[in-house]
Amino acid sequence: MRWTIPEQPDLLEQGGGRPPRRWPVVVVAVVAVLALVGYGVVRQAQRRPPSASDAVSSLSASPPSTAPSGPNGLPMTTGACGAQASRMFMNADPVDERTGVRLLVGGAQVALVDVDSGQVVPRSQVPDADHNQAQTLVRHGADVYALVAPCEGPRPGRVVGVDAKGEVRRVPMSGPVDGLIGGPAGVYGVDYPPDDATPGAGSAVQLRPVGGGTVSVDGDLSPLGVTSAGVVALANGEHADGEPPQVVLLDRSTGHVTRTIAGGYPLGVSGDAVIWHGKACRYLATGPAARCVLHATDVGGADRSYRLPTGRTPASDVVASADGRFVALQISDSRTDSRYTGGHPGPPSELAVLDLGSGRLRIVPGLELPPKAGAGLAFTPDDRWLAATVSEGDHGHLLLWRVGTARALRTDVRLAGPLASAPPVVALR
Repeated sequence: MRWTIPEQPDLLEQGGGRPPRRWPVVVVAVVAVLALVGYGVVRQAQRRPPSASDAVSSLSASPPSTAPSGPNGLPMTTGACGAQASRMFMNADPVDERTGVRLLVGGAQVALVDVDSGQVVPRSQVPDADHNQAQTLVRHGADVYALVAPCEGPRPGRVVGVDAKGEVRRVPMSGPVDGLIGGPAGVYGVDYPPDDATPGAGSAVQLRPVGGGTVSVDGDLSPLGVTSAGVVALANGEHADGEPPQVVLLDRSTGHVTRTIAGGYPLGVSGDAVIWHGKACRYLATGPAARCVLHATDVGGADRSYRLPTGRTPASDVVASADGRFVALQISDSRTDSRYTGGHPGPPSELAVLDLGSGRLRIVPGLELPPKAGAGLAFTPDDRWLAATVSEGDHGHLLLWRVGTARALRTDVRLAGPLASAPPVVALR
């Protein structure tokens, strides 16, 4: 087996009717880590309340939780690095067809997953998973690279590679690595200077390509991803006049800035395009008619824009399909939800798929994540399926959605814990 446009109108599809949410899933209520599954990663860093009448059928085969209730009245569990997870409800059918989906999943271990058989094959166990996680997966060609690092604070980790046959190898790097980014032109480890570094050589960001070498980058830049034209980076901080930061392109050989791509807040890299948004998406409370606009700007300067539905804003970074046609992300509603007023106040989020060609936005039906919770996302190579991981703290689950259909699907796959957040996932060819 081989493991191997112009501004668009407001097009929102729910993928079918939204049935009542009944299947409880637990997801980690922590701020989502800035990461791109497949093409990058960054620095460190339903509408009704559930009631007793809801038939609580857990995605896990475990008995009902006896964990203490959190501030929302839902059971809480604790995962790696003290991450708190709260139970939510979703409506999903069991997988009842052959999917052909095979995945590589991180978290407490780097594991191969065959959805049809439900088999999970550990390929690299994470030592002391209570404090360390496989927190980033980056694809390049037929290989996938994983960063295994402490989940408490920006401390160096190690990089392992997994080839098309599922064989794991340790990847030597030229120095410490805090983050991992990648794309069509390669994979780079990123070594950030300490926050108290003095100006000079010691304050530079170091890019460490897989295969050897080091490129120094200005310490005020945070590399985000790799395109065929260079490394995309965020110039940290807003300007004194309140203008948003700049997204720039770096020369891969020298680390020097070659051009400015956009002025805004990046969500990720899709092929040779940067997905980003402006200030309006951060401050939608200014009025009910406010609209968040996402942009896809390629490294040559061509820009396409996409208006989200009124009141909707991005709640995560984007994950791109292999051909760059689709991006998946979490989007939230700016309205207050009375179910989430304690502990982690804020709006819940849903999963969405944006077609960059047509501008059509589809919502994954029947799945809602509590505030500040994340999901690991990946498209299969044929763009047919979106895979999503969620965390219950001591273990995780895997869900599938065939793009455009009326219901998400629950699998029999149980992902090993403990987990600090939803484990990253990459679909294998």
